[in-house]
Amino acid sequence: MPRFRVVLVEPLNDGNIGAIARSMKNFGLDELTLVRPCAVGEEATKRAMHGIDILKNAQTVFTDEEALKGVDFVAATSGVDTVNEKKFSRISMSPKEFAEKIKDVDGKIALLFGREDFGLDKEIIKRCDFLITIPANPAYSILNISHAAAILFYELHASGVVKWEARKAGDL
Repeated sequence: MPRFRVVLVEPLNDGNIGAIARSMKNFGLDELTLVRPCAVGEEATKRAMHGIDILKNAQTVFTDEEALKGVDFVAATSGVDTVNEKKFSRISMSPKEFAEKIKDVDGKIALLFGREDFGLDKEIIKRCDFLITIPANPAYSILNISHAAAILFYELHASGVVKWEARKAGDL
């Protein structure tokens, strides 16, 4: 069964970092790496809620290479759907398709999310093994980074790729 590292590349909004930490806790993920992040402050702490341990244990690094050290595969996320191999170096898949594809992987997979304003650059996407895009309204297909992360985490859980221990909220 795969293991995951969530990597946020140059996040601009600390509230989104906190919200992602919370979603990670919701869906049984616990390894967060921040690449050249904004200041992580009170808003991140407020939004993390019971995911505060994930936020506090997040690793901060300065290069993409540091963030990917020790992973076996890299999955980039993008709000841009890539359906034509002639125009894009990677053809995207939905979170559900990704979960099915990696179900039997034995190794660590980095899940990369880019900046809120322009996502991941093309060079890092070229170096990735997978490209994930969430199908959305073509008139406005770009999701908030924390919402996109929650959808991906949910699909990984729903497919059985990520499991968590059953606990009551009071046990947290």
